[in-house]
Amino acid sequence: MGCGFGHELNKFSCLGVPPQQIHGLDLIDHRVRKAKNNYPQYSISRQNALFCAYKTHSFDLVFQATCFFHLPYESRQSLYPEINRILKPGGILLWWDIHPPAKNTLEAIHLLSALKKRKLPALILATARYLFATLKNQNEPKLQIPLQLKDYHSTSQTTPPNSIQGQPPPTAQKHPLYAISSHELALAFKDYQGLIEPAGTHFDIWKGLWPSHPHLARYLFHQGYCTQHLLACLKKPL
Repeated sequence: MGCGFGHELNKFSCLGVPPQQIHGLDLIDHRVRKAKNNYPQYSISRQNALFCAYKTHSFDLVFQATCFFHLPYESRQSLYPEINRILKPGGILLWWDIHPPAKNTLEAIHLLSALKKRKLPALILATARYLFATLKNQNEPKLQIPLQLKDYHSTSQTTPPNSIQGQPPPTAQKHPLYAISSHELALAFKDYQGLIEPAGTHFDIWKGLWPSHPHLARYLFHQGYCTQHLLACLKKPL
């Protein structure tokens, strides 16, 4: 879903998936044309993911990367069931998308921005090492699902309680891009089994460190310091 120019589809071919079993869809016409030109061996079509043309239980695996954060809350609630519909029983959902940054992540962004403007690269490095060493355990927690609703209030840090009752979070009414918390995802696929966890590093932090300290930026990304994304691998029940 949201295959863009097709590069993510091609990674599955590199893993050994036969080309005739790889399908991609995107809503933006020029991306679909480019993807077809880049990878004519795959089945790529222009579709609205909310109303897929695929038959029920069509796929062993559904993958979406940074597609959902473009959708307001109401549209996401329609798309979750559509994923469930086209995925076979026992199939796998792979997920990579934006989640709300924690307070400490925002503080790190502002600090690095201020230090960079003063052109103090050595201080940036020293401060970053100290800062990130204290933040790893403050990220949004990993969730092993099925997630019980009774556990929601004790673990949630980013999604307001009214989301459980079917009401859109306040942020979904104000911004053109909509981050998805791990709790929203766990509740949307509450019957699935798997792991949802923060991953990567906020892009502004990565961008601030990469030019002068690429090894540190790479290390932070792989360790999951000050995350911006959610990574999920969920199995649909049989």
